[in-house]
Amino acid sequence: MGAYLGRALNNRRKLVIALGASVLAVPLRSYAQPKIPTIGYLAVDSAKPSPLLRVLLGALGEKGYVVDRNLRIDDRTVTEYRGLAEHAASLVQAKADIIVTFGSTATLAASKVTKEIPIVMIAGIDPVTAGLAVSLSHPGGNVSGVVLFATELQRKRVQLLKELVPNMKRMGVISNPAAGDNALRLKETEAAARLLRLEMRVVEVPELVELDEAFATLARARVEGVVVLPNLVFNSNLARVAEIAARRRLPAVNNILEYVEVGGLISYGVDFHGAVVKAATHIDRILKGAKPGNLPIEQPTKFELAVNMKTAKALGLKIPNSILVQATKVIE
Repeated sequence: MGAYLGRALNNRRKLVIALGASVLAVPLRSYAQPKIPTIGYLAVDSAKPSPLLRVLLGALGEKGYVVDRNLRIDDRTVTEYRGLAEHAASLVQAKADIIVTFGSTATLAASKVTKEIPIVMIAGIDPVTAGLAVSLSHPGGNVSGVVLFATELQRKRVQLLKELVPNMKRMGVISNPAAGDNALRLKETEAAARLLRLEMRVVEVPELVELDEAFATLARARVEGVVVLPNLVFNSNLARVAEIAARRRLPAVNNILEYVEVGGLISYGVDFHGAVVKAATHIDRILKGAKPGNLPIEQPTKFELAVNMKTAKALGLKIPNSILVQATKVIE
């Protein structure tokens, strides 16, 4: 009898210990920390963090995302295009939850190394022509975001330059062949030049150190105006572009508002700030479970035309009223 009671008590103690262990295990699982998503940022810029990344983080902050609290950023900003492919592959290896790309070259680099990780782009590329999406309304793959279709704006920039220099016969073009959408931009620029019966001299500048000599070459060719084809290497060094153009006394048009703010003559392009805010909405929706292939690719609805009156005066140019009435910003 005593042995029976001993075994019963022993079994009861084992049962109590087992039940206690199972009870203690429940809150440990319940209070496990959720995984913090990581956004990989891939772009070309001379500054790190880039100004557009700061805009993106601000837009995400308004949606409740705080870095190191419920969001991590893996910033892979590089200063030259050649670094993009390596960093795109590295973001895939690091298992980023979303890759945000700024620029066509960065977008193409990321799309080559992953078809699974969502890519939110801000780029001038045509995603359908490039094979990144079935359509803008229903991309169908892992790429969505905002497209600037900047190649279509090249014609407008050439027209503006012609209005500024009405007697212009020869136009210079500075391009960066490393930019993913350079060929499309150049094609559109050539079409605009033919329409306006302008001779066109193209100088390729694959690296920033060659920019000064490129302007010198165009000055020796006696061009009367210059179109700087948009690319992130030039756009992240706008003060240098503006300074060289002024020193060579060449009227030059660019695509970004900040070019005029740092002394450039004229710019025409999309509202980059607004495009980044749109991209933040895509990121938010993907983090909440949406598939990028189901998110329509958006296009900009706001464009900015800026002129610098002081620079125009230094070049001996008069800004015509046809430009002033369109300008969204005039710097006196």
